[in-house]
Parts: sequence; C-alpha cells; structure tokens
Amino acid sequence: MKIDINNKNQLKNKMLSLMDEVQIILKDGLSVDDFLDQTNLFNDWEIVIPEKEYPIFVIAVLNNIRKESIINTIIASLVDNNVEKNQVSSCTSKKKKLKSHIGELPFN
Repeated sequence: MKIDINNKNQLKNKMLSLMDEVQIILKDGLSVDDFLDQTNLFNDWEIVIPEKEYPIFVIAVLNNIRKESIINTIIASLVDNNVEKNQVSSCTSKKKKLKSHIGELPFN
C-alpha cells in the first residue's frame, strides 16, 4: 500500500479503514500484544509518520479513537513533515557565527 501524504481526505479514509481492520482482528480474540507482534499493517505508516506522533497514531488505531482533533493532528504532522523534508534549510546558506563563551557561567 502506498500512502499519498498530500491528499488529506485520502489519508483520513485510510486511517479510518485501518481502524476498522484492526478492530475486526482484535474482536476475534487476539490480544493487542500478539497483534502487534504479528502484524505488518503499520509498516507503511511508520515510514511516513514522524517519530513523535507515531505512538499516538498506534494508540489511536488500537483504541479506535476517531476524534477529529486527534486524526487531524496526525494528518497535519504528516503534511508538515513532508513540507519540512522538501524545504532547503536557510541555516545551510548562512555562515555560522562563532560565539565566545569565555567568562560565561554554565547556566547563563
């Protein structure tokens, strides 16, 4: 499965479909631990979701949390992460100025 992170509606639909699929599997009596050990359903998502938001995503999917604010935050993190990857850092084009730390205390 390829995830197009530029289409927010498609992302939301894929997330909701994943939640449906996970709930069907978990209703069959499989424990969450066993499910996580055996599944590869999250692999494509793990690649595109930023590291900080990934645990929130997994918890939301496992607990079937469909709150708009949570889903929108996860989708926004995908889109924002994609924008950051495509931008050239302005820091690389500027010369770094060296600061003198002589005479400063450690907690200044």
